[in-house]
Amino acid sequence: MTTKKDRAKLLDVAKFSYNLQRSESTGHSPFEIVPRQQPLTPSSLAIGYKGSSSLAYKFANEWNDQVGVARAYLENASKKMKKWADKKRRRREFQVGDLVLIKMYAHTRLDGRH
Repeated sequence: MTTKKDRAKLLDVAKFSYNLQRSESTGHSPFEIVPRQQPLTPSSLAIGYKGSSSLAYKFANEWNDQVGVARAYLENASKKMKKWADKKRRRREFQVGDLVLIKMYAHTRLDGRH
């Protein structure tokens, strides 16, 4: 079990982990959209690590463990947010030709691009 103090240490790992995840709407992660590539992560390096530095290998494995914990927290938070949002959600069905009001944001275009 982690404490609040531990969670603060995991914040950077959680943010990094979140930015690695692909969005259902875009099919890309924030890393793939902004710098246009997924970064190499310590966990991906640890899998095929063939170097002689046991310290580097230990760091990569510890990072991998922290990423796992951060992902678990993000998944738990996501489930809680969905449960909360679903309480206030009402199912609505529309037919072709129905008039609806759409809230558009200044940075959103009709074709879905920014």
